[in-house]
Amino acid sequence: AILAMVNSELAGSAGLFAWAMMDLAYRGHASLLSLCTGAVAGLSIVTPMAGFVNPPEALMAVSAALPLCYGCCDLLLKLQVHEPMHVAGVHGAGGMLGSVLLGLAADPEDCADPRSAPDWCAFPGTVTRSLAQLGRQLGATCVVAV
Repeated sequence: AILAMVNSELAGSAGLFAWAMMDLAYRGHASLLSLCTGAVAGLSIVTPMAGFVNPPEALMAVSAALPLCYGCCDLLLKLQVHEPMHVAGVHGAGGMLGSVLLGLAADPEDCADPRSAPDWCAFPGTVTRSLAQLGRQLGATCVVAV
């Protein structure tokens, strides 16, 4: 539970900061709404993986997925889709990307056996990163999306 809490705190903070920087770069200013949106985007991305990854991997996942969430929100704005709370771009895209990225960000194979796993493993004996796990995560995410 502590790992999930730490990852959530870091992801929310990183999302807030990165979203504000993207708004400054593309719009010339950041607003309170953009800060809140970035924090929620970071949380949406890390939620599916919070208890299964270490903090560096959580931050890498947020760094990889946040620009895609920002792009989704920007695209919906350009298409004149009225979505002031960015539910699809933040919660939808962020949650889906976070679910899929678990296959890449989870513990390595060294952590598969809880009896011989190193101390630094996030959650030994559960999910480990692999192409097979990435495929499972992608398949499950697609099923849920439909």
